[in-house]
Amino acid sequence: LTTESITIFDPTNMTNIGTVDLSQAWRRSDWTSSRVLSTAIRGNDLFMSINGIAGQNLNAHDSIIVYHIDLLTNTCQGATFVPRQMGNSNFNLKDNWVDESGNVYFISIPGTSPTEKTTIYKIPAGSTEFDQSYQFNVIDALPQGPTLLLQVYGNMQYFQNGIAYSIMSTSTPDEIINFIFANGGIGAILSDPDLAAQALGILLDASNGELVAIDLNSHTATIFSDIPAMSPFGSEVSVIDGKIIVSAISDEINAVYEYDPATDETTKLFDVTAGGQITTFLKIGD
Repeated sequence: LTTESITIFDPTNMTNIGTVDLSQAWRRSDWTSSRVLSTAIRGNDLFMSINGIAGQNLNAHDSIIVYHIDLLTNTCQGATFVPRQMGNSNFNLKDNWVDESGNVYFISIPGTSPTEKTTIYKIPAGSTEFDQSYQFNVIDALPQGPTLLLQVYGNMQYFQNGIAYSIMSTSTPDEIINFIFANGGIGAILSDPDLAAQALGILLDASNGELVAIDLNSHTATIFSDIPAMSPFGSEVSVIDGKIIVSAISDEINAVYEYDPATDETTKLFDVTAGGQITTFLKIGD
């Protein structure tokens, strides 16, 4: 998606009910255009995280950038920024990042440096600007989080009472540790495109992700180990009928699990045996 304009549809009949002109919205001077990374809707406020399109030095800025759209007037009201190291707000056009009070959360994707953190940011209820004091390095709240070579997560879904769920990396795979030692260390790998590609392939296939409950108020995180370890790159969580649905993939599993917070019980719903790996799991209708 590029952000010269956005078109708003009525989902009941898919008719065009308005267009928002973004041609004058803020963007870096070296961007000829930009793209939407994630969206969140709070009442009549639409928030869109953006960055440059391919070929325009996507990470050459030092902030999460979010447009605020007024859906009553179909106008862009401006942009809000919060500093971050690298990476971007996650690709998200379906997850719920708004809590019962109207707080809006964005979660960043770190880059390839071990010093970069997966961070959650907040636009408070009643505001359209980031709270500059709220920066939750969420994977650092896990036991091995601060020592991970690369912090990765699948997606994040807000649930209720200040709790969100995600699939997050909770350990560093032995395979990548052995690969690093065999190839002269992290610096040597990052400076060699072929070695970097091999390292990324190892991480993509690794089963070092687990279901994590995130307390957005106390800045704590809890791992659920009832579901087998999975890839934090491709596995996802959904909230359906008050339950947490996990689409879990790895070299060894391709299945859907259900966690019920009311009973604290986990159930394997089914294996996916055809059609490739499962990613997003959605319920349509009743």
